[in-house]
Amino acid sequence: MKALHKKDFPRGTENILVVDDDKAIVKLLKIVLESLGYKTTCESCPKEALTLFTKQPHHYDLVITDYEMTPINGFQLASSISRIRPGIPILAHTGSPARAYRHTVFQNVMEKPISLKGIAVTIRQALDYSPVSPENASISNSISANHRKNSKSVL
Repeated sequence: MKALHKKDFPRGTENILVVDDDKAIVKLLKIVLESLGYKTTCESCPKEALTLFTKQPHHYDLVITDYEMTPINGFQLASSISRIRPGIPILAHTGSPARAYRHTVFQNVMEKPISLKGIAVTIRQALDYSPVSPENASISNSISANHRKNSKSVL
């Protein structure tokens, strides 16, 4: 099997806000995203993340949030963010994808664990094709599912 290198994956330079109450996941996502060229702001408290976003809503090009968090969950965070800045792409990164899929505030749902290639492709699609129509969301979700099946999981 051919080893995949970071250069084989879609890359970017955009600013991404990462929110997950699991500090290990936050650190890992930061490493992965920065290795792909993205600038990241990471927060393990969703309320703090919302405060950061509120202060500079146009600083961020994309938000990645866990779905199951406290004191507010990813849906509540994403809803607040999209009220502040409608149209910003928001991705859920979760171990409970069925719950996140039912919320249209998420442009796509990345199931934990996800491969490096899966996350790279999903982020690039979200940034390149925002806003997403329902048809594109279905295509994007199918692509993410295929990447999960065909790639080694890292996150």
